[in-house]
Amino acid sequence: MTDCTVYVYDDQLTAAASNFIEIREYDPFWKKLDIQMGATLGPNEFGARITLPDPPEPIVVLVDDTSRHFAPTSLAYLNGRETARLDVTLYALPLPPGGGGGGAGPRGGAVWPMEQWASEFEYPDAPPQTLDVISQHVNRQVESNNWSDTEAFAVRSLLETTVRAMTAAELDLETQEKLVRWRQQLKSLGITILAEVQVVQATERTATASS
Repeated sequence: MTDCTVYVYDDQLTAAASNFIEIREYDPFWKKLDIQMGATLGPNEFGARITLPDPPEPIVVLVDDTSRHFAPTSLAYLNGRETARLDVTLYALPLPPGGGGGGAGPRGGAVWPMEQWASEFEYPDAPPQTLDVISQHVNRQVESNNWSDTEAFAVRSLLETTVRAMTAAELDLETQEKLVRWRQQLKSLGITILAEVQVVQATERTATASS
């Protein structure tokens, strides 16, 4: 079996040594292949070794911080035969409005208040936003000094990972639960994206229009 070593860093390019870092490997359809918790790999090195598929195939790698301090990030579609090392930077998320005073996170940053993670149905419905509207919202938060540039990177990483998972052909139960959490995070930050069915329909329309 061939391994791929995934190293994780914060935005200062320091090893993101957190016991809450989870590294998952999927096939192109998001069928789970491997899952490892982050661990110390050497001096100033933190991450995990995942087993590449046999026979080789393209893979998706997801890095998720279950403490919700860092935004999740996903990489696709990587060469499952040649991928030997990945160096991934994680960005800390901003707190949602009214979420201040959360105390210290796993690496000394702010943590999300647990009450933010109630059922998705407790959040008021809002119309889905287009990518342009979302981009404008993120830019406004930075311009008004509500978010730093790196927090904006984190929000974009959260958004990209959420959309990628929503368009997946199949998700295991644990990843489905992550998807619910990520959508709740986005809602708390003022971002409402299309429902799963709408995303699939939009993808199909795009494919039809380009054929």
